[in-house]
Amino acid sequence: MKKDICTAVIEGFSASDKHESVPFLSAVHCLKCKKCRNLIKTLRTAENTARIAAKKSLFGIRAADDPIIVRIMAHIESAYGSKHEYPVHAISFTRWISAGCILIAAIVLFGLFSAAAGIRQMQLLLYLCFSLFITGYCAFFVGSNLSFFIKKIRTIRPV
Repeated sequence: MKKDICTAVIEGFSASDKHESVPFLSAVHCLKCKKCRNLIKTLRTAENTARIAAKKSLFGIRAADDPIIVRIMAHIESAYGSKHEYPVHAISFTRWISAGCILIAAIVLFGLFSAAAGIRQMQLLLYLCFSLFITGYCAFFVGSNLSFFIKKIRTIRPV
């Protein structure tokens, strides 16, 4: 029974992404089981060591400068098309910032003009609509720029 739990915890840890926290039940198990705790600690240390070693140059030649790798990549590029076939567009925040400013300006102007005109009955409904627009705007902003946020936001490594 305990071996099944230990196996499930180690498999769950091995299947998780980098710097992903261990599930709560697995963490509780690791607090009780010294074997699993030490194995997970060893696996994390090995992963960090491998990552650091991969960043260092190999025999004084960087992997990207290695002539064999350059020839292989040239062969792959010629066989399967160039990398310009699927262009990657840079993220432009100009449109997002301008749309956000327009949305905020619309809310402020509506608040000023509706208070002056005395339209009290529609204010609550329209402010709820504005809040839905802002929520949707933020959701689309984060969703469409998710790769940017993943690269820029540092994850906290669990201890």
